[in-house]
Amino acid sequence: MDAEHIAGVPRPPGPGGRPSTPLDVRPLRVLLERIEARFHPEQVWLFGSRARGEASPDSDWDLLVVVPDSLLDVDLDPVVAWRLQRGSGVRADVIPCRASEFRSDRDTVNTIAYSATHDGFRLDER
Repeated sequence: MDAEHIAGVPRPPGPGGRPSTPLDVRPLRVLLERIEARFHPEQVWLFGSRARGEASPDSDWDLLVVVPDSLLDVDLDPVVAWRLQRGSGVRADVIPCRASEFRSDRDTVNTIAYSATHDGFRLDER
């Protein structure tokens, strides 16, 4: 993931297959750099209202961070993720998920991995 080169990310097509406007993810740059340094993620997914194009000005950013299975349990503590977003300039829910759990959950309805893969999009793909 190269947070330095992120600007506008195309959203998936909107309702009825009509094109949606690109999403400006530049506000996430500092946070994505912190995520990269701490977790060395395999993937980063944006999901929730911002990914769907339904965000209000007060909406937070929902990020699912797919981390290596070797990541220590202590690094999965929600406090670690909260500290990453604190002072980053954006309000965000940073949710780390081990790669093996992500793979097993991404097609299971009512899981965060499912929401991310079916209603969101990857930020680390070009």
